[in-house]
Amino acid sequence: MANSVVLEDTRILLYKAKRGDELIRSQCPKTQVWLLLNGEWTETRENRSATIKPADTLGYAPKEPCRRVAESNLVALSITTSRPWRLHRNAELSPQQWSALYRIAHVVAVGMLDPLILEEQLQVFDPEEQIKFMPQEWVEHAKEIIHSNPTQNQSVKAIADQVGISPNHLSTAFKNYTGIPISKYTRLLKLKNALASHPQKPNWLGSGFYDESHFYRVCRTELGLKPSQVRSILANA
Repeated sequence: MANSVVLEDTRILLYKAKRGDELIRSQCPKTQVWLLLNGEWTETRENRSATIKPADTLGYAPKEPCRRVAESNLVALSITTSRPWRLHRNAELSPQQWSALYRIAHVVAVGMLDPLILEEQLQVFDPEEQIKFMPQEWVEHAKEIIHSNPTQNQSVKAIADQVGISPNHLSTAFKNYTGIPISKYTRLLKLKNALASHPQKPNWLGSGFYDESHFYRVCRTELGLKPSQVRSILANA
């Protein structure tokens, strides 16, 4: 275990595990969200196994069981809450929620445990905020296109042509669904892939960034953190 903070109805923890450590969730009455910062987990849920890698997130509804085994030494952010959060289909978090988790991890890692700062980041999980993200089939199609070529800079028109709607229609609808423009969604995906490649030395070139300074700017803009601050999460955990 490592750094943690407890709010009125929410516990935030930077969790450290060694290879072979096992976590079993059975009848926990609270909602839980995880962000894997470093290392690797094997998760078993409903008799299905999956490999969880850095920058991946996990979400569990109250009393939802699972088993996780650390395949290496790892560090992860855990948020356990009794708040009425509604997770996306298949426990997929929105881009805003994903980036908020990194900011929360940094706040906890460096010991800057201001409840107001943490509450500001936790707002993206509030049901009134999440209601904005009503899924649409063609928006999901657009996301599939982006994910199929995450290193490419596809134009909105090129994506819209494949979806079969106008660029303006896609841009408006995509932002209504995800809360962000397509360009920002694409940058966050590249950033996630870079951090997943190696949290302490991201593969920025293989993730679609032009150069190291481009990666630095996107990390600073989208996470509100410098790459060195992302590394400091692991150093201080």
